[in-house]
Amino acid sequence: MKKKFIFFVLLSLLVACGSEKNENSSTATNITTETSQSKTLNYDFIIEQNIKTVKLQGDVSLDFINGKIPTFDEMKLIAEDIAKKYPNYQNYFINFKFPLTDTSERRNEDNYNSLCLFTKSDNSDFRLVLHYNNIPTMDLTLNKNIVGHLGINLISNISPIKEGMSLSQVKEKLGEPAEINKETKESQYYVLNEKYQVLGILFIQYTNDTVKSANFFSLNNNFSKEQLSAIDSYIAGDKKLEDLKIKELKDIY
Repeated sequence: MKKKFIFFVLLSLLVACGSEKNENSSTATNITTETSQSKTLNYDFIIEQNIKTVKLQGDVSLDFINGKIPTFDEMKLIAEDIAKKYPNYQNYFINFKFPLTDTSERRNEDNYNSLCLFTKSDNSDFRLVLHYNNIPTMDLTLNKNIVGHLGINLISNISPIKEGMSLSQVKEKLGEPAEINKETKESQYYVLNEKYQVLGILFIQYTNDTVKSANFFSLNNNFSKEQLSAIDSYIAGDKKLEDLKIKELKDIY
């Protein structure tokens, strides 16, 4: 009788352990599936070049989602998802396209829509290469909906930026910078005029998270030293925008 009791106890424990193991396995599977669905955005991947086992290159076109641009982390997840669906290539080049320019504007140098590239070789992690940082070098009229994203602002919104302001105050006003260099302690914002034409770059130098200086420079407009000085005075809040007699601030072309 005692042996039978011990046998049933052991049997009950084995059944319980088996049930618990199955339950845990099922839960883990469900969590993995939900994470994949919630973190990977819906996307279409158009293959441009497919060299078997050597190179896979293609485009993913994105758009605003609830008024926001998908984050680079979300884009990286898409790139990783593509690599899983197309395994065993030595090199991956995943281009992300976005409606950066006003396609109705015929004066655009180009219908520039290249946001960034995620690339990897062999077993390395995906590496981000920015493409939208070419914007300040080009004659473009941007999509007005891009203002307030990617460090892009209208000139009417960039003043005042004064010496001594905290970087958090600058970010509250202008958003995250288009580029930031932690070694030189410098951040950049891209500036548009009233017609959403690319005007130039706002350079902000900082020390200990505090603005040291804020200066304007243009790579695609030949401003004189006097004009650049006047724009700097406007940025500092010492002049009004309407007092700047500079044609390009309203219309470049």
